[in-house]
Parts: sequence; C-alpha cells; structure tokens
Amino acid sequence: MPSHPHEKVARALWKAVSAADLPTLERLTTDDITWHATGRGRRSGVFRGREAVLDHLAGLGEDADSFTSSLEDVLVGD
Repeated sequence: MPSHPHEKVARALWKAVSAADLPTLERLTTDDITWHATGRGRRSGVFRGREAVLDHLAGLGEDADSFTSSLEDVLVGD
C-alpha cells in the first residue's frame, strides 16, 4: 500500500496508462506535466504538456500489437 501521496498518484497514473484509461489520465495529469521517454527510438524524448503527453501515450498503443510493462518502484519526494 502506498505510504506517500505522490506514490499513490504515480501508481494510479501507471495503472491508467496500462489500461488506456483516458478519463483517468486526464484527471491525474496537469497542464504542466512532463513525460520522459528514454531510449533512442522515434518514440523517445521529452513531452511537455497534457496534450503532448497523452498524444505520445496514444501513439505507443497505435504502434504496438501488444505492450507489456510493469512498475517496479516509485521514488517520491516532497
């Protein structure tokens, strides 16, 4: 069970991403969100703003027949 409020939000956001739950993603993100996608592929980069982040995440689903990932750890701070 998450012990820090930021961890609770991070886990809920990850669950929404994994389920392609757009209403929850819109509720949990802010206009100033920044999403860092590591790697060297065409989907890597830094995405700033709710619209850019949600477009990026939607594109991931469009590009893949299937996608599996897991959230191992959440590091939080005030």
